[in-house]
Amino acid sequence: MNSSNSKSNGNGRQMAQLVLDRVETRASYLNLALPQVFNEYPAADGREKAFCTELTYGVYRHLYQLDYFLGRLLSRPLVSLKIPVKNVLRIALYQLIFLPDIPERAVCFTAVAQIKNSRYQGLAPLVNGVLRAYLRNKDQLKLPECNSDLMEYLALQYSQPRWLVERWLSRFGAERTEQLLRTNNEQPPWTLRLNQQQAPITDTLSALREAGVEYTPGKLLAEAVHIKSLPMALEELPLFQSGRLFVQDESSMLVAHLLKPQPGETLVDLCAAPGGKSTHLAELMKDQGKIWSIDDHPHKIELIAQNARRLQLQ
Repeated sequence: MNSSNSKSNGNGRQMAQLVLDRVETRASYLNLALPQVFNEYPAADGREKAFCTELTYGVYRHLYQLDYFLGRLLSRPLVSLKIPVKNVLRIALYQLIFLPDIPERAVCFTAVAQIKNSRYQGLAPLVNGVLRAYLRNKDQLKLPECNSDLMEYLALQYSQPRWLVERWLSRFGAERTEQLLRTNNEQPPWTLRLNQQQAPITDTLSALREAGVEYTPGKLLAEAVHIKSLPMALEELPLFQSGRLFVQDESSMLVAHLLKPQPGETLVDLCAAPGGKSTHLAELMKDQGKIWSIDDHPHKIELIAQNARRLQLQ
């Protein structure tokens, strides 16, 4: 859907639309589609990549709610729209609802421009009309009343599957269910694991500070740091490129410590992609021994191998 010029330069909205298209048409995963698209836009800077990441994860975090409002604004079924057009609308509506610092005019203009520069240019008036209709009627557009249909309200408010909301309501009641849904939809802290095979933890912490990375120490493990801000996209940091950093939740890191692996042992990691636990185990084993990292898709196996190579693990 992108022109040749935008293909080389890239911007956050264009890349986000392409990522969402691939997730929907190829049954891909966001965490796999994002780096694939970034590789296709070599001139895109870290700011645009970060914006793309915010848009893609934001759309999926609020997908049910976005589609509910689009269904109210469209004069045709949402499912009848081509996937790229649908995703441009989702991205634009996400910005209008959840990113209030972005000017509304800019959101509408760029969404319409994306459609005009695509094979679906004939639908530019539709996109413009839907977004303008939202701006005119946003104060009247509401979710179902909580008192009249609690399950539907919670499913849309937190964009969680209806079957899950229904199950939790029957098990935990309304108050506890809403607490769980709210927590389930929060953005977790961005946590990095420091590769102790590459360098001592203290050296990597010093290097992070020198690189302008703001962080807080992990709550449970010395090799965990919670990122507050980055001076550039993570994948552009030399520390990341050289294999001294790996994105992994701190609770996931605990698994390797609970196992207490020893050098020379043979271990099996099932459903291993993207390789966080496998590579952490290898680091704790001082890269001595054998780990069978097993998954059911070739592209996931390749992702594990790529991460192991970047971390310089055998």
